[in-house]
Amino acid sequence: MVSSYQDGTFKPTQSVTRAELMAVLRRAAEFGFSARGINRDLVAKEPSKTFSDTQNYWAASIFAQMSSYCSVASALNEIGDGLLRMILQSGITRLLLCGC
Repeated sequence: MVSSYQDGTFKPTQSVTRAELMAVLRRAAEFGFSARGINRDLVAKEPSKTFSDTQNYWAASIFAQMSSYCSVASALNEIGDGLLRMILQSGITRLLLCGC
């Protein structure tokens, strides 16, 4: 579920970004389905959300997929200004992780 960075390094003491968390949660859901012999494709249950700061970002499709599958991405975008933003490079806090 967790893989190295593109350069092959693994950074266990580095903060996890919101994008990285979404990638891990998607892989965990896919693994759970696969382990039970179920098709591992995550089927959308609601319309995906469009985030104002994810266009052309490496994890944009992951945010869209996870927001439509289980709304997990939406728990991370509450910043109080009315815009849906992921605040891409910010680290995950324990509170936000619990919301997932």
